[in-house]
Amino acid sequence: MSNIEKILKQAAATFSKPQLASKYHESLNALVQAAGKLTGDDVGVDSALVKQHNSRDEDAANPVGYISVYEDSSISVSVFVLKVNSVLPLHDHPVMHGIIKVLHGSVRIQSYSLMSDTIRPRNGDRLCSLNDYYHVPHVLYPDPIRARRNPSVVLSPNDGCGLLTPTENNIHEVSSVNGPSAFLDILAPPYDAKTALYGPRPCLYFDVEHHSDTVSTLTPAVYHSNNYWTVELPYRGPKMAI
Repeated sequence: MSNIEKILKQAAATFSKPQLASKYHESLNALVQAAGKLTGDDVGVDSALVKQHNSRDEDAANPVGYISVYEDSSISVSVFVLKVNSVLPLHDHPVMHGIIKVLHGSVRIQSYSLMSDTIRPRNGDRLCSLNDYYHVPHVLYPDPIRARRNPSVVLSPNDGCGLLTPTENNIHEVSSVNGPSAFLDILAPPYDAKTALYGPRPCLYFDVEHHSDTVSTLTPAVYHSNNYWTVELPYRGPKMAI
């Protein structure tokens, strides 16, 4: 069994069904630790592919390369290939968990955590039902959105994973640092996955209106496709049977 298959099986065990919170956190920690050991070779992403994508003739920072690795109703796994100066704009992950593992180069992540007054926990904390556990108002968000601005972090292949939850680090911007880069992205559940309580999960973009040392005010932004777009690249990693 390939390393990426092992990660997918661990992700499925973590996110595919409700479970006791203690068991969930144990499973999530195992997933983060295992994903932290992945390399570009595990998903067929080498330095030649990253350099080739960086040499594309389009806009200096675009397009962003996108490789679909795997997706089902519980998880999606993909790779993003960023050119020099490329940025994934500030965006959210509604009622989702996410794991980032850098495969090539370095990326900077500037994240924001939703303030407690934007979150309404449901049903206590005994069960961790990942699809319905938190209610993040969408219309979803209040107006304005108050969020804690976290210190930015720079990750490289020698580092472990970045982690986001429905409340912590959930809104973030990802940018390449000092050259092109690539990272693996695990999301649970996938964008647009529907639940009885919340319906689909559209991705929203944001502007930072103002911020103090600890608290920022965010507002939904209009997405401009001429500022950021992706191009699909083929998956060249090992075949999977899960």
